[in-house]
Amino acid sequence: MGCAPHKIAYVVSSLARCGPNNQLMGIIKNLQQGEFSPVILTCGPEPADTMWPDFHELTKGEIRACSYGRLRWSISGNKWLANEIHAIAPALVHSQNLRPDVAMSHCRLGTPWISTLRNYPFEDYVMLFGGIVGRSLAKMHIRATSKCLRPIACGKTIAELYARHGIQADVVLNGVDTERFRITATDRNPTKLIFTGTLIRRKRIDLAVRLFEQLRQRGLADSMEIIGSGPVQGELRSLSNGLHLRGSVPDVLPYLNGCAIFISMSESEGIPNSVLEALACGLPCILSDIPQHREIQRTVGRFIHLVKPGEDARLEEEGGLIEWVRAMKDSDPLAVRALAVDNFNMRNTSETYQSIYREVIAGAPLASVAHE
Repeated sequence: MGCAPHKIAYVVSSLARCGPNNQLMGIIKNLQQGEFSPVILTCGPEPADTMWPDFHELTKGEIRACSYGRLRWSISGNKWLANEIHAIAPALVHSQNLRPDVAMSHCRLGTPWISTLRNYPFEDYVMLFGGIVGRSLAKMHIRATSKCLRPIACGKTIAELYARHGIQADVVLNGVDTERFRITATDRNPTKLIFTGTLIRRKRIDLAVRLFEQLRQRGLADSMEIIGSGPVQGELRSLSNGLHLRGSVPDVLPYLNGCAIFISMSESEGIPNSVLEALACGLPCILSDIPQHREIQRTVGRFIHLVKPGEDARLEEEGGLIEWVRAMKDSDPLAVRALAVDNFNMRNTSETYQSIYREVIAGAPLASVAHE
């Protein structure tokens, strides 16, 4: 008789439809059957837009949910999580995000704990919650991460930012499910742009719309799909007549395949899922010039144009956005996709995580493992 598979307990805030949970789904979907068995623990109520049914099917129902609100969680959440992990008796715990990481830092179970670092708290939390609350939460998350056995950053930039706090993280690049995100259309609209993601101020959708409007005035764009919802959604209707605000959609694939160029002007990211999904569907990308986007451009090259601060005032310059957009009209979607498949394949991401699981479970020396 063979050995029982190693149980991996994945601890998440909820199964909301978002980038980190898309990454988690890809990791679990590609686990070696018979070697690893996933169990998911959620730390709060599910939102309306949840991926619960997808994860329920994927894990064969192995989901344990905590229904506590934030106040009750702050009082009893750590105890709930410790009790659940004790009952599951996993070989390893793998967490992501603030609430799970903080709770895990207080659980004294002796179970190996690794965490994926998908953002930089001092950027994201300050932008989301404001200076005082954001910095307080960021310090809390950094303290929690410092107690983790094996922090894993989703990109080199994130690892470098955590290193400023004395936290040495392995690097496992985010991946994209290239079976799901693929080219399905050959008749895409050559003058239609698309943005996908949460509509929050950090994403600077207003800058993306401004660039679209300037392209439209030059006859290089006629419409822009905006897929997602969030606090700034209501402000967008007045910015341009060419916008199609779709809200959250169950399947973004048809929208990506109906457009020619993806655009994101975000101020801060990890390695953004939305960009990887667009590339896997063959779309060149207009991106803000931030370190995380530069990290992708170093791999994808000419199919990404980075908009530097103030470039919207000099779009016509040689090597500027206008010249790039005209050049991309003749780009081959298959060539764009090939780079995503070769460099950001979710199967490779999951296999690299599994290598780390084996090391940690075996108690092997914590040598640096990087999927680049």
